[in-house]
Amino acid sequence: MIKKVIPVLILVALVLTSCNLGNLGGQLSEVATATLPAVHGDTEVLEDMATPTSVQVLAPTATEEEIPTEEPTVEPTEEPEPTSTPEPTPTEIPDTGDPAAINGDATWMEDFSSANISTFIQDEDWFTIGFVKDGALEFTGKQSQIPGWRMAITGTSPLGESYMETTIQNSVCNSGSDSSGLYFRVPNSHTPDQGYLFGITCGGHYYLWRWNGKTIPEGQMDVLIPMTPSGLINSGTGAVNRMGVTTDNNGRMVMYINGVAVDEYTSSVFPTGYFGVFVRAASLNPFTVKVDQAAYWANPKQNEEQVGSGSGNTDNEENKVVLDKYNFDYLISNPTEDPGIVLGTPTWRDHLNSSANWGAFKNEFLISTGNQNGELELIGLKKEAAWVLAATPKIGDGAIELVLQNNTCQMWDSSGIFFRTPDAGEGDRGYLFGVTCNGYYYLWLWDGKSDKMTKLVDYTKDVETINFGSGARNRLDVVLVGNTIQLYANSTYLTSYYDDTHLEGYFGVFIRPQYAEGFTVYLDEASYWINESAE
Repeated sequence: MIKKVIPVLILVALVLTSCNLGNLGGQLSEVATATLPAVHGDTEVLEDMATPTSVQVLAPTATEEEIPTEEPTVEPTEEPEPTSTPEPTPTEIPDTGDPAAINGDATWMEDFSSANISTFIQDEDWFTIGFVKDGALEFTGKQSQIPGWRMAITGTSPLGESYMETTIQNSVCNSGSDSSGLYFRVPNSHTPDQGYLFGITCGGHYYLWRWNGKTIPEGQMDVLIPMTPSGLINSGTGAVNRMGVTTDNNGRMVMYINGVAVDEYTSSVFPTGYFGVFVRAASLNPFTVKVDQAAYWANPKQNEEQVGSGSGNTDNEENKVVLDKYNFDYLISNPTEDPGIVLGTPTWRDHLNSSANWGAFKNEFLISTGNQNGELELIGLKKEAAWVLAATPKIGDGAIELVLQNNTCQMWDSSGIFFRTPDAGEGDRGYLFGVTCNGYYYLWLWDGKSDKMTKLVDYTKDVETINFGSGARNRLDVVLVGNTIQLYANSTYLTSYYDDTHLEGYFGVFIRPQYAEGFTVYLDEASYWINESAE
């Protein structure tokens, strides 16, 4: 099914013969002060709006909004170098010795000195790109938030007691959460859909996750050790780090960074296995690392002491987090976590490769060209917000994600997610979560019944998180549980707001020109998650 926008136009009615949902656009009347709850200061209402004319619109939005009197000019700047937080008391971690030094020559090693290696597959797939160049494996994670790995072809049986190590250099860090590391204890090297991931981030954190791709229906990622800062990590673009793990037959894993033990965990879920390297892009931009070396030592000398604050971590610990697609309670309690990781595979995802869920039309507010080249093109024609709803069921507790890219834009031109509109046929009420061309985000509430737009979260600058300017591309998420609304841009938490005006509804994409004539936005991907545990 596709969407209709303004049903009173004969042309639209002829084109959208199978439509059942609405696009919105229009003008608003003067409003009075609202009394909605305000977390970010007093609730503010937009003023100086005109009444609708003879066009029967389904859902108008803000027009002639009060623009801040001093519009700041935001110049693109390089992302600040992530900083690392030193561990408070390094003396708590005993000097256990560098396993690479105390165990002598490695049982097996690849230093990538030849481009014609047979120990790692060189190719490009849906997840990664990996080719040997200039003495290193240039390894790129292509998919945002999804780890991709390459297994080491060692020619041996699964490793039991061993020490595995890799040396990796960051290329350009697009996010402090971009990461790479060791993928180990993988039971089947030909189907590497289970194993442990010991990684470090560009921002100076380490972590331990366990992946089980065989868990029905969509696989399961367990956080065994959460993101933990360490002064042992060389952070930022160009940083080089050596990561290692010792494993024994009792399931104990001791993790090392640059030759020093930092943490440990005990788990016998996967007691033996193969190993390789992984990379994970946290932002929408691919993340590339250079793997300089990979090696393992069979039957190494084991450290008998407990290590640091991680002493005694086991699978029975309460702090283990199961990351499944229904874990909304955890995400609400831990809002700074990445929704794409916590919630897993979406209930519904549209890559915009067909026109089944969106319509093609033109009216006085908006042009929607339909699905062309895997994108929905939206062109704003007036200084007013207008939207198109997706042909999806009504959503209560859940999450919504859109991937949007600007064309040419200026200052306060904006686009984003229109959500929780209670009536898809009218689409005249709901929330707008948007980001502007100059790096601000906002959350507004529109009530077309009373012609009132209320600012819940006013323009808030965050140029370190929001990609801004012409051509900018952003991944926007809203997480909705009860009256809680959590906002995210590019996997990074922005803020929360609490409002119970609408607790369920339909969603879509909106565009709001303010400066650029013919401001254009491309919707590249749309997804939602249903919190089935709340049903």
